[in-house]
Amino acid sequence: MKPILVSVAWNDAWVDGDGAVSLDDVALSHHPKVITTLGWLLYEDEHGVSIANEYFDDVYRGRTFIPRAMIISIVSYQLTKSRSKKVQTHDQVSVSSISSVINKLNQRKRTPNKPTSLPNTPAGAGEDPVQDRDPPA
Repeated sequence: MKPILVSVAWNDAWVDGDGAVSLDDVALSHHPKVITTLGWLLYEDEHGVSIANEYFDDVYRGRTFIPRAMIISIVSYQLTKSRSKKVQTHDQVSVSSISSVINKLNQRKRTPNKPTSLPNTPAGAGEDPVQDRDPPA
């Protein structure tokens, strides 16, 4: 039987290497860290679980043992065969779709943007007064 892929949530002990702490700091952080380990379930019994994070050529590497008393949950995953994805490559892009995009871009360049006037705007309010002046002599 091949091992199954599992996710194990478990309480881990930890070490604080930050130096001096107050009793208030200790009270706030006085709990285990919840860790999630993902891997191939190799062995499980009343003592705990053994999980490997790598599999190749019928051997496993990166084994982790988690004691049973530290385990919060174990979730197993059903692996299925991968589906083939339909990926569009540059060879599959039609010439007509490229031409269509180019035509749309060219139409935008040819159509000048007409300024829009806001409602209730006095005539000439949006014009540039500097443009109507005579150049300095």
